[in-house]
Amino acid sequence: MYLTAKVEICPTKEQTDALWKLSDQCKFLYNFAIDERKRHPTFRRCFLLTFFLTSIIYILKFR
Repeated sequence: MYLTAKVEICPTKEQTDALWKLSDQCKFLYNFAIDERKRHPTFRRCFLLTFFLTSIIYILKFR
């Protein structure tokens, strides 16, 4: 039983560039979060980490 359907898309050059940029930003944010958790092993994953990640997302959004 399939729950999804394959759809082929044909993005324009602008859309392809935007998708790659978004992909790079997601990769950067993910690696940043992993690095922060490794640097602070006893750091509770609560307010402070969330604050850092929101700050990074804000910076990436307007870059």
